[in-house]
Amino acid sequence: MAVKDFETSKEGIEIHLAANHIGHFLLTNLLMPKLEAASPGARIINVSSIGYMLSEFRFDDWNFQDGKSYMPWLGYAQSKTANILCTVGLAARLKKKGIYLFSLHPGLIYGTNLGVHLDEESLKVLTEIALERGFPPLEDQRPKSSSEGCATGLVAALDDSLEVEAGKSGAYLSDCVIENPREYARDSDNAEKLWLLSEELIGQKFSY
Repeated sequence: MAVKDFETSKEGIEIHLAANHIGHFLLTNLLMPKLEAASPGARIINVSSIGYMLSEFRFDDWNFQDGKSYMPWLGYAQSKTANILCTVGLAARLKKKGIYLFSLHPGLIYGTNLGVHLDEESLKVLTEIALERGFPPLEDQRPKSSSEGCATGLVAALDDSLEVEAGKSGAYLSDCVIENPREYARDSDNAEKLWLLSEELIGQKFSY
């Protein structure tokens, strides 16, 4: 999260996008035969973040001009928007296979290493972007313990009350309930564009 200096994977992909989305995209698709064998009823859960509110997916400049236009928080936010869009896109592809997808915001959780790159300056920048984007102030968010932070993921993975048969696959959860993310993060056209870009970046196509 908010890695200060521009870094890439060995394939040249900006590090947030590579670690938070592209790797998961490839792994999920490679696991699909196992998921199909476990269906109906298998679920795929993508851990996103409320941080997605800080940026749309930057289709015109997803790699930040190879670092020239890099901003740490936008790199993180873009990858979290990608988690939600990937969930939407794959849910549409798998709705007839009995495999259900959910993305989620686990909450502001203390006691992890996620904030290892944060300092006073990065938090100042976060505050500035948050004000511009209508992002809920950090002081308004009650911190969660690690156990509390697991709760929404467990609901997404195990709770039958989500009524997946009622068309809720692809939904985004926060505080253990379904919420509507911002339009750009649930737009089906954006989801399709991200799917095609992701296939291009890994050099492999998946059809369902």
